[in-house]
Amino acid sequence: MDTTAKRYGRRGTIRGRTALHVATVGAALLLAGVAAGPANAVDRPVTAAEQQQPAPGIMAARSTHVTLVNLTDRVWTFGQASLRQGMWSSRLPEFIAPYSAGEWGTESNGVMTGTEAQASYSTENGPVEVRWSNPFVGSNSYGCRVPSGYSCQRTGGPGDNASVTFEVRRV
Repeated sequence: MDTTAKRYGRRGTIRGRTALHVATVGAALLLAGVAAGPANAVDRPVTAAEQQQPAPGIMAARSTHVTLVNLTDRVWTFGQASLRQGMWSSRLPEFIAPYSAGEWGTESNGVMTGTEAQASYSTENGPVEVRWSNPFVGSNSYGCRVPSGYSCQRTGGPGDNASVTFEVRRV
């Protein structure tokens, strides 16, 4: 009989019981997904620091997820964006294709703060501009300005971690 198996692998010995306990607890932690270290890092690709962005709304007191829907037959090109309060949690798309949507977000980044920003896209008839404010205290507010011949309809937007959709179409 192998003495190693007898000394370490048998349940009747202290070392055997300890090894079995460690293996059982380790397997349970791995199955639960709570193990620390390199094993957990595998599911996310490594990116440069300037490309890393926080996940929207996870740690922020206030966040706004914006969806701008282009219900026209023309491509829209990113114009400009400004952030008065908070930080960008995801990048704005360079283009919004016909009959599709662009999505991005902002979130608060300080104690008892909110987020406020605006973004615009160029169309053949002028810019489409959307604005949002999700303050720490008070009600959320939204705005949409479109060129003549277009209409904008907003849906959603309440709550601390808001999601708002602007649908823009020709009239």
